[in-house]
Amino acid sequence: MCLEKTFRCCRGRRRGRGEKEGAIDLAKELKDLIRGTALDTDNSLNNSVDEEALITDYKNGVSQRELTKCYNISTGKFYSILRRHGIAVDSSKVAKKVAHVEENPEVLEQVLRDYIEGKTLAYIYSNYNLYKNGLFYLLDKYQIPRRNKR
Repeated sequence: MCLEKTFRCCRGRRRGRGEKEGAIDLAKELKDLIRGTALDTDNSLNNSVDEEALITDYKNGVSQRELTKCYNISTGKFYSILRRHGIAVDSSKVAKKVAHVEENPEVLEQVLRDYIEGKTLAYIYSNYNLYKNGLFYLLDKYQIPRRNKR
């Protein structure tokens, strides 16, 4: 639970509502692919998180759990913000489990394209030997917006 007097992140806030060069090129290409589609979140109203304040709080030692509660964001979004600001994220367990996909740029691109094109999660999990956390780790890492729940 947020402690308003202890953590800066909660002061005055209302809760609620709410690598490598090749990898960067792939992320840019995929962002171009989704621009103008329902997955394009660049102009979304969901960008209401004060990322600079979140980063400052994180650097001051506030835990990930506390920050996700205070800012009312998912863990995936939290790590996406850290990566976007160049903060190294220790996610070695998940990274090891998706290494077979990341080591092959063609497979990685196809996984991300299948997701963008609306293939079912079950299809992606079975065809690429992935699981939920692994897929969403890749989506966050390459800044692919998540699809809305249907």
